[in-house]
Amino acid sequence: MKRRILIGSVIGGILGFLYYKYIGCYTGGCPIKSDPVLSTIYGAIIGALALELMQELRNTLTAHKSKKGATMMTAISDSSNSKVAKFESPQRLEELDPRNTLIKAGFQENMVLCDIGAGSGIFSFPAAQISSNDIYALEISDPMIELLKSRMTENKIQNLKIRKVDSDLLPLENDICDMALMVTVFHEIENKESMLGEIKRILKEKGRFMIIEFHKRETPMGPPVDHRISEEDVEKICNHNNFITIEKFPMGDNFYGIIFEA
Repeated sequence: MKRRILIGSVIGGILGFLYYKYIGCYTGGCPIKSDPVLSTIYGAIIGALALELMQELRNTLTAHKSKKGATMMTAISDSSNSKVAKFESPQRLEELDPRNTLIKAGFQENMVLCDIGAGSGIFSFPAAQISSNDIYALEISDPMIELLKSRMTENKIQNLKIRKVDSDLLPLENDICDMALMVTVFHEIENKESMLGEIKRILKEKGRFMIIEFHKRETPMGPPVDHRISEEDVEKICNHNNFITIEKFPMGDNFYGIIFEA
């Protein structure tokens, strides 16, 4: 603060003297403007006050931006917490039964799995316990990615690979996965044929692809019925894109599952 006052005083003093020299009052009727010493002192005082005022204004704007940013981050955090609560509701976890569902689909030790739209990791983490090989958790949401990373560290999971999806292309190499998984994600994909092409690309020969979706009817949880996709439509689209149906099964009041082979 002292340094700021000193700088303001010096700048103001110089400007005060220059004002006296080039503009000042030479009639003697202006006590400050007609005296170089008074004009310099006056300028120094004004300079110090002006610089201090500018700093106060800058601090106020910075505090406002910080408060706005904090409010935005709180909103994002609240939204993420709400999603996690929804993803991990007791009824949802009971019906999805992630570990046993993965085993039922044929997932086992040494297999590589890709969880597309991993969310909070309710399938990714059980998969990482079943197989010691790489488990890829693909996610578009930054808050969810941070949650996955935090949980991975907390649980000391070494084989979970978290990757951000920022285009229509999946961030994985060709022929790398034994199984791919989409849990309540397929109905949200706009270009389903393009996505199925990407899934086929990352799967090994005869690799498996499991889709879990909401029944296309009113259920205790899930999106509006007109946003859902029926079991028949999922099977039709996948079969048309050279995925062979292996098994279909209901999963309680809310979900159904279909397993395909590439």
